[in-house]
Amino acid sequence: MKTFQQFNEEIPKEFESLKKTGEKFKKFGKEFVDSGQADELKNAALKFMFNKFDGVVEKGNKKYNEIKNKANKWQPPTGNTILVNHRNER
Repeated sequence: MKTFQQFNEEIPKEFESLKKTGEKFKKFGKEFVDSGQADELKNAALKFMFNKFDGVVEKGNKKYNEIKNKANKWQPPTGNTILVNHRNER
């Protein structure tokens, strides 16, 4: 089992490789943003998202219009029609 002193000495060594990896990733990220590819990726993602939303809205509008048309075509009963209360009220 390691002593606290051994553990304390090994920790900086462990994090050094992580720090180097982070620095490489930071450099890559900065180059990516500066190249303009980040804006292209953002715009492509937004375009994709809005295309999906448009499809959902179209389907929703179609269903809404079907229900609206049925409601507009409905005519109240005329003549001697008796309206029946369908609730079981006592």
